[in-house]
Parts: sequence; C-alpha cells; structure tokens
Amino acid sequence: MTIGYDPDIKEDKVHTPRPEYPEELIKHFAPVEIKKGIFNQAELTELIDFMWNKTTRWQLSQSGNLFRSGNFVELVDRLERKLQDHIDLEIMTGAQGNFFHTPHSYGLHTDMPERGEWLDHCTPYKSILIPLYKLPEASECNIAYFTHRIADVGCTLVKGDHATTHYDHYTDYYNIKNVYTVDGKKTIIDDEEKFNKKDFYEFELGSEGTSHKRYSGLTVETSTEWEPGDLHVFDTAQIHTSTRGSYITKGGLRISFMRTL
Repeated sequence: MTIGYDPDIKEDKVHTPRPEYPEELIKHFAPVEIKKGIFNQAELTELIDFMWNKTTRWQLSQSGNLFRSGNFVELVDRLERKLQDHIDLEIMTGAQGNFFHTPHSYGLHTDMPERGEWLDHCTPYKSILIPLYKLPEASECNIAYFTHRIADVGCTLVKGDHATTHYDHYTDYYNIKNVYTVDGKKTIIDDEEKFNKKDFYEFELGSEGTSHKRYSGLTVETSTEWEPGDLHVFDTAQIHTSTRGSYITKGGLRISFMRTL
C-alpha cells in the first residue's frame, strides 16, 4: 500500500521497445466508441461496492486523485459477459487498471503502461472506461478524446504547466516520438504555439487556470458527457482528458487490456 508522490519512482525502470513496435501496436487502432447505457444502476452499485470493499491496494496522488486497484482477475471475470460484445476478449492476455475517485479534471494523458511495466510477449490493446458516478448527480462533466495516439510508454502532456505525476511527461509536443493517427500514419503534434480555438471553447477544455498552451496542436476526435452506465472503448495509446465541469467529485473504472504479439 502506498501513498504520496515519489518523483524518483521511475528512475530505475527501463523501457526498451521490441522490434515489433510500433507496427504491432497500431494495427488495432480504431475510433473511440461510446456505448450508451450499458450498465444499469444495480450493476453500477455492484461495481462501486467492488471499488471500495474488494480492491486490495490504494494510492493517493500528489494532485488529490484516489486510485484503488487489485483483485482485477475477479473483476474482469465479472465484467466479461458485459464486455464481450464490445471488445475482442479472445486475444486479451492480461489487464491493468484502476478505480478512481477525483475532485477535479484529469489533464492530457495516455493510458499506456508506465516505464518498466510492459509485459513480455504482450502489447497494449484497448482500454475501457466506465463512468460510475458524479456528484452532484445533475452536475456537468465531459471527457474528450483526441486524434493523436502516442505509441510509447504512458505519458502526460503538460505544456505551459507543471507535472504532478511520476509518468513520463512532455512540455515540448513537437519532439514527441511515435505519434500516430487512427489510421496508423505517423505524424507530429504541431507545437508552434498553435491551438484549435474552436475545440478549446466548444468542448470547454481545461479547468480554470489551465493554460490553453497545453492543447497546442491537438484536435478533438470525440467529446462526450460523463454519464454513469456508459462504456467507452478506445485505443490505450489515445490522448484524452477531462473537461471543465460543475461536479464536486466523480468516480470511474479504467481497464487497459494487453494482447499477444
């Protein structure tokens, strides 16, 4: 059980991409899918109970996010019937993830495994996100998925701000390697102080005080409400973020699946 923020946590971890990358990673890229109303209230209540009473580990981040994990073999077994129509579980070899309870928006990030956490003979596949609750229930809360995928270790994008995570982080997006579009074409994030004003205001990107520089060069692929019971299926390498909202706190479940090479 750990608590707090350790800036040196990844210093002794090494990530050496295998020669199969990035081809093996990008071959399953696809647009994000938002499945509405997959889980009813009884099923959400069961997942929330699992979150608080059946997980085995917890961690509190420097920014105030509470993560709960452990016992995910049982959790995935419970969810298999609900997920099998929406994600190819036949090629799934393992899963990583967490429940989370947070009082604020998430910044730009991918859900790829951290440095040193990639499993042998496996590669990241798809992630699912299940919004579990938001308080007050009538409050506003959205999440945005962007067109860029980063085929590398998990990271945050913090141009114009500072990092509050032990994840790899970038302040200069132009130099990020292994950036791809949904159709597997290599690209760059144009980081020359450009940002999509239409997206920034239309999708209410960023919390109060967040610099618009953080969104330089990014374009929204899909934005949707944080609606408990929905199911989001997206590329684990896809950049995404929470948007501004009126909620006090929210909770969800994220599972990232691995597949064989």
